[in-house]
Amino acid sequence: MAQAGLENLRAELAAQRPVREIGRVQAASGNTASVAGLAGRGRIGDLVELVPRGHPRIAGEVVALAGDRLTVLAEGRTDGLAVGDAAVLMGDNRISPDDSWIGRVVDPFGRPFDDRPLMRGGTPRPLIVAPPPPVARRLLGARLDTGLAAFNTVLPLVRGQRVGLFA
Repeated sequence: MAQAGLENLRAELAAQRPVREIGRVQAASGNTASVAGLAGRGRIGDLVELVPRGHPRIAGEVVALAGDRLTVLAEGRTDGLAVGDAAVLMGDNRISPDDSWIGRVVDPFGRPFDDRPLMRGGTPRPLIVAPPPPVARRLLGARLDTGLAAFNTVLPLVRGQRVGLFA
């Protein structure tokens, strides 16, 4: 148990960045902001935190690069964002899951919803990865009987299959 705690602490320390790259908002429109000062350092998919004066911070992601500017798509509303506000480059869009996350509710970036601390795991993983090749995936299980002849005939379901029902 103590060894796992030590590994989590090492992962937390490794994730800390002593120097943050800061740019400035040059333009904003809708949920996007054009940021100058981070060209050559920011890459598509990197996380950026917009810091409007007197308002809560706004998380975003780099979605386009054009010359000396980055286009950042904000996660939520951009109320209060002004030209000249700081934009902090947070780095790769990665997550470090740990066994202690089991049973917890987290957002897509690994932040907990229950206001309790969430320790970082030792292996960072990208949030967006290519799916495994079809031949490397495990086989689906036995066919399931839904009790409805239409589903069993037209849309057969098997154990392990992903299904989406929309009304």
